[in-house]
Amino acid sequence: MDSIRQYVLRIVAVAILCGICQSFFEEKKANKAVIRMVTGLLLSVTILSPIIQFKLNDISDYLSDLRENTAQIVADGESAGIAEQERIIKERCEAYILDKANSLNLELGVQVHLADDQSLHPECVRLTGAVSPYAQSVLRAYISDTLGIPEENQQWSIN
Repeated sequence: MDSIRQYVLRIVAVAILCGICQSFFEEKKANKAVIRMVTGLLLSVTILSPIIQFKLNDISDYLSDLRENTAQIVADGESAGIAEQERIIKERCEAYILDKANSLNLELGVQVHLADDQSLHPECVRLTGAVSPYAQSVLRAYISDTLGIPEENQQWSIN
């Protein structure tokens, strides 16, 4: 903010100086045009001085910082997107299993785990609760057929 105040004060000071110079040479018409041109040029240079002083290195530094920040933002966005996809897939798989368990009149706890690679497919499931052998076999087959989780990756903890 201080630099803006100094800039405005410089413009005002130069404008006053130019006005004083023009008033001294008002009587001589031959010099009047030259003085007007010189004072106009001085005032123009003063007004344009921030642009003249601007360095191209500043632009390249700004652009390189912007490029680095953009790459980080994109990486963060991709990570957040993958995490959200994982959460949605886990929730939906667990909901499918719970819906089937409810249709069999079972109350189960379900935790689905996704594969560690980027495929985002369900790899294993942990089920806890009281289950009869028949209901367990029906639910095992459903999980295997519908979600593609093989029976050996279905961990049961029967109460």
